[in-house]
Amino acid sequence: MNTPFGMVGAALLFWGWQTGWLPLAVPLAIAIEARVLWRPALTLDLQGVNRFADLSSLALIAVGAWLLVTLEAPRAGRTVIGMAQWLPLTLAPLAVVQAYLVRAPLDVSVLFVTLRARRPTGMRVDMGFVYVIACVLGASTANVRNEMFYAGAAVFASWSLWNLRSRRYHRTVAFAMLMGASVLGYGGHLALNQFQGALSEWVGELLDRSVDANPFRTHSQIGQIGALKLSDRIVMRVHVPAGPSGEQPLPLLLHRASYNVFFSPSWIARPVNFDALPGDAEQGWSLRAGGSAAGAGAGAMAERARERAVEVIDYARNGKTILALPIGTVFLDGLPPAELRRSGFGSTNVDTAPGFLRYRAYRGEGASVESPPADADYAVPARERETLGAVAAELGLRGLAPGEARRRIERFFAEKFRYTTWLQASSPQVPTALGTFLTRTRAGHCEYFASATVLLLREAGIAARYATGFSVQERGSGEEFVVRERHAHAWARAWIYGAWVDIDTTPPQWFAVEGGEAGLTQWFTDAWSWLRFAWGRYQTSDDDTVSRPLLIGLLVVLFAWLAWRIFRGPGKRVQAFAGAQGAAPVAGADSEFYRIEKLLAARNLARDAAEPLTAWLPRLAKGGLEPDGIDELRAIVRLHYRLRFDPEPMAPELRAELRSRVERWLQWAQASPQGAGTMRKTTLNE
Repeated sequence: MNTPFGMVGAALLFWGWQTGWLPLAVPLAIAIEARVLWRPALTLDLQGVNRFADLSSLALIAVGAWLLVTLEAPRAGRTVIGMAQWLPLTLAPLAVVQAYLVRAPLDVSVLFVTLRARRPTGMRVDMGFVYVIACVLGASTANVRNEMFYAGAAVFASWSLWNLRSRRYHRTVAFAMLMGASVLGYGGHLALNQFQGALSEWVGELLDRSVDANPFRTHSQIGQIGALKLSDRIVMRVHVPAGPSGEQPLPLLLHRASYNVFFSPSWIARPVNFDALPGDAEQGWSLRAGGSAAGAGAGAMAERARERAVEVIDYARNGKTILALPIGTVFLDGLPPAELRRSGFGSTNVDTAPGFLRYRAYRGEGASVESPPADADYAVPARERETLGAVAAELGLRGLAPGEARRRIERFFAEKFRYTTWLQASSPQVPTALGTFLTRTRAGHCEYFASATVLLLREAGIAARYATGFSVQERGSGEEFVVRERHAHAWARAWIYGAWVDIDTTPPQWFAVEGGEAGLTQWFTDAWSWLRFAWGRYQTSDDDTVSRPLLIGLLVVLFAWLAWRIFRGPGKRVQAFAGAQGAAPVAGADSEFYRIEKLLAARNLARDAAEPLTAWLPRLAKGGLEPDGIDELRAIVRLHYRLRFDPEPMAPELRAELRSRVERWLQWAQASPQGAGTMRKTTLNE
C-alpha cells in the first residue's frame, strides 16, 4: 500500500510546526509531494536504493557525532533527543527515492545493513509510512506539552489506517471508531503517564531504599536483631580538595537530611517547608538565607575558589534527588538546568533531567543555611528520659558550657563503647533499645551513636538534630574518593555558639570494620562502577575531556571510513547477496520443476508468462502428452507448490521425493526426443 497523497508533506509540516523548523519543512514537503506532477522514467535497482539508504545512515551518524561534541551536559540524553528531532532531514534521501525513483514498496532489509547479505525477508513497506513515523517522532522531541501533539499523532495514525478499513461497513462507522479510539487513547495516555510516575517512584524506593534520603522521615535499625545488611555498591564519587596544610580533611561528612523528633526507631522532621533557591545553571545557586546567585559576586567567588570546592558525581534515577553536601555549603554550581529547593533542616532537593549529576559545593562564612533551633530540637522522648537522665548525671552535663558538654559526651563514647554491625536484643531490665545500648551492651552501629548523642546533648540543654548522609573516607585515584552504599552514615548536629556543628561519636574503627566485610564480588562491581562513572564524568564535564578538535578529527576519519566502505562499489558482501539473489531470489526458486518447464518450452509447449499451472496442464494434454505423464506432472506440481508457498520449510523427505520424481519424469520425456507426440511410445513405469 502506498502513502496517500499529501500525508508525507503534512507530516513534514507538522514536524516543522512543533519544532520551529518550518523554513526547512515547507520546501521539503513541496519537493516530495510534487511527485504527482512529474516522475522521471528512470528507476533505481536494489543496489542504488541501498546507496541512498546508506547515505541516510551516514547523515544520522554525522548528526549524532556533532551533537555529542557540541552539546552541553548531560550529553548522552540530549544527543539521542537531537538525533530523533533531525530524523526527517537525515531520512529525506530515502523518502525522495520512494517518491520519485521506485514504483513499489521496498524490502525492509533496505533499512538494515545486516539483513542485506541474507535472503530477502519478503516484508515490503512503503518508505513513505516510515518517513511519516519519523516526522511524528521528531515532532515529539520538541516536548510541547499540550493536546495539539496528541491530536496530530492521532490524525496521522487514522490517515494511515483509513485505506485498510473494511468495505462491509459505511465509512462513517470507520470514522466514528477511529474518533472513539483517539479519545479513549488520550484518556489512557493521561492515566498511563500518572501510573508511570507513581510506579517509577515506588520501584525506585524499593530498589534504592538504603540510598535515597527522605527529608521527612528516616527509619533506623535501632531495636532490630541480627547482622546489619551492607552493600558494596558505589553510589557516588567525590573530589576532595587539599586543605591549607596540603592534606585532605578526612573523614568528610556529606549531609543529606536532618530530623528533630524521635519516635523509636524512627526520626521525623517537623515542620518541613522547602523554598526555591535563587540561581540558575549558568550563575549557580546561593544557599544563604536571602542570598542571590547573581549578587555579591557569587559567580566570581566560585571561579576563584573552584580548586577548593568539593565536587560530587551522583546519579539521579528519575531526575529528583537530595544532594549530599558538606556542612557550611553556601554556593553550588556545575548542575544542569534544574529547580533547587532547600528546607530549614538543610536538605537540598534538585529536580532535573534523569541521569548523572556533577556539582561543586563551596563552603564559606556568613548567614546560616539552616533554620535556627526550635523547641523540638531540645525535646527528649518520655520513654528515654530516665536512662538519659542517669547518664547525663553520671557525666555531669547539666549546667556545663556547650563546648565542655560536647567534649565529655565525645570522650564518653570514645572510651566506653565499641562499634559492631551485629544487632542484639534489648535487655528485659531496660525498656528501650537505646537504653540497652547506653547502659548494657555499649556496642552498636552509627544510628545508635548518633541518636544517643543527640538526646544527651539535649539533656545538657543544647539543641541538636539527627543528621544522615555519607562519610567520605575511601580513596580512589588522585584526589577522588568513592562512596559506597555501606558508607551511609548518621551523626549529631548541635547548635553551639550560634551555628550548627557536626558531632560524630561513632568510633572511627567503624569504617575498617565494614570494609573488612566486603563481598567477594566487589572487584567486579567496582569495575562496572568505574565504567558507569567514567561515562557520567564525560557526560557532565564542563571542559572537554578529550580535545574537541581531536575528537572532531577522529569523527571525520571514522565518517570517511564508513563512507568508503559503503560507496566503494560491490564488495564481497554485495556480491554474496547478488549471488544469493540470482540463485534463489524467492522461496522455491531452486525447484527442479523448472527443468521440466525448460524441456517443454524447447518442444514448443512453453507456459505463458501469466498462465497458472492449473491451466497449463490441460493444454499439455491437448498437445499430445501421455496421460501417465500428465498425472505424474500433477503430483510434481503439488510438491512444487508446497516448496514455493508453504510458510514452513519443506520436510527433507518431501524435498527428496520432488527431486526423484522430476528425474524420473525427465528420463521418461527424454526417451521421446522427437517431440511431445512421440511420448506415447514409453511409460513412466519402464
